[in-house]
Amino acid sequence: MKQLLIDFLCDCAGGPLLYVGRDMKTTHEGMQISASDWSLFMGHLDATLKGFELPQQERDDVVAFIESTRGEIVES
Repeated sequence: MKQLLIDFLCDCAGGPLLYVGRDMKTTHEGMQISASDWSLFMGHLDATLKGFELPQQERDDVVAFIESTRGEIVES
């Protein structure tokens, strides 16, 4: 599972790894991930990126990419 996530993120960022897993909608279908769940996840992501002292522009880029997947993941 961890390698699939790495492959997915790397592939979306331009490679060199190739993601061969399922699409986001299929992968998360039926998990009943709510807007509240998403907000909690985004808070953890932000704290993690800050913990690694990632510069603001890079944090903004990561958050924008992750936010672009929201519509395929959040069900309610």
